[in-house]
Amino acid sequence: MPVTFGSVGDIISISIIIKDIVNSLDHSRGSSVEYQATIRELWNLDRALLQVELIFQSCEQTVELNALRAIAGQCVEQCRKCVTKFRDQISHFQRSLQTGHSGNFLKDVASKIRWQFSVKSLAKFRTEIHAHCVTINMLLATTGVKLTTLNDERMNKRLKQSELAYADTSATHASLLADIKRQLEENHTIIGTGRSEIRELGSRLDVDYFRTVGADCTSLMQDILRENFKTYEAIATLQSQIPAQLERSWTQEPATLEDALGRITPIHLEFIETWEAFDAVLEVRFRQLPGHRKIKQKQYVLRADAMKKDLEPSVAFKNSFLPGQRIDMSMIFDSRSRGISSCPGCKLATNKTEEELDSQTKCVRCGMWYQRIMETPYESIFNSCHDLIANPMEIPSTRQPLKRRRREGVEVDDDPAHFRRVRLKCRYSPPPLPPPKYICDLSAGIDPGSVWQNKPSNLNLSQWSSPNNGSEGQSEPF
Repeated sequence: MPVTFGSVGDIISISIIIKDIVNSLDHSRGSSVEYQATIRELWNLDRALLQVELIFQSCEQTVELNALRAIAGQCVEQCRKCVTKFRDQISHFQRSLQTGHSGNFLKDVASKIRWQFSVKSLAKFRTEIHAHCVTINMLLATTGVKLTTLNDERMNKRLKQSELAYADTSATHASLLADIKRQLEENHTIIGTGRSEIRELGSRLDVDYFRTVGADCTSLMQDILRENFKTYEAIATLQSQIPAQLERSWTQEPATLEDALGRITPIHLEFIETWEAFDAVLEVRFRQLPGHRKIKQKQYVLRADAMKKDLEPSVAFKNSFLPGQRIDMSMIFDSRSRGISSCPGCKLATNKTEEELDSQTKCVRCGMWYQRIMETPYESIFNSCHDLIANPMEIPSTRQPLKRRRREGVEVDDDPAHFRRVRLKCRYSPPPLPPPKYICDLSAGIDPGSVWQNKPSNLNLSQWSSPNNGSEGQSEPF
């Protein structure tokens, strides 16, 4: 707007403008100081708005507080927009009006003059900011009142809950105290009744009677003790008078023998030390009993129960019979059938296989223990020849024995049903071999096994004779 100098008013106006410019150029009260103060107020206001927003965000989530929070958010947002707009308007004064200025004196003076013309905008801005601050303060006051109300309601609610809990606890305690009081009264009544009964019983009882009973019990106990001492002395006297012949003289535990009849007998190893003595004892024990003939012919086998192993007569007796050892005795019978599918005593059929029958089997009906042993004819002939070679004086005669009447004892010995433990020898025939053309002179010491093994190179043909012509040294292989 152009300014004229034609009147006093115009002069006054120019003077006022010059005065304003001079004031703006003053460092203490000029535009630069005012600008810097305005900038500081704006930053303080911005930080205050941020704190208000943080306060509303940390409040409790209720309907009333949510509404106040929304209104406060709108006011803060409007205030922030106003501040941002004003800061953008005065941003071009920053270099000239800040502390230290821009370094260009003319430019700084021009900026101060322009700033002085924008004072009205600053006043308007301050008015708007003040209005927003008043609104925010009112919202904060309302929020404080609401928070106080909510806290009061919450506190009252907690107090009511505490009062209810206290009332319930008081009622429970009162009922418990009433029960305790009732129990104490009942106990007091019972104690009083018992005390009266005890007094009545004490008045009825005779103290002299109890004294007499105590004296009688004491005398009775003394009599019992005297009788016990007399019994002890009598037993000691009897033990001292026992003859030495009746005392036990064995120094070690005997072996136990269960014979073929099921009888259990201790074998005192201090008394029986050889196989001959053992055989003699067996022969005496089986007299007039089933198995006497087999005992004499040694057709039995002894087996250690713990080791599951047969005892060999070739081993020393002391090495076979050990202290505390249990030995089983089984009678040996010859069976013509290859398979044994039933008990030899009660003929009860069994469902065991031939491999299972090779071990000891107990019949579930009669309780007999039986075992099958498979043997080939070659093994039987070899064993017989070996016995004849070992005892050449016992070679049987070639004459036919006289027929004798079969006795009843022999029939009993041949029946396995009379025994509790038996072994059955079963022979089976392998494929037939060519008949032997030569008879071995057993007295010459030839091993009969070489004959059955068909090894003519090991034989001395001069010791063989043909059954046809009786000539020697004329032999043919099998």
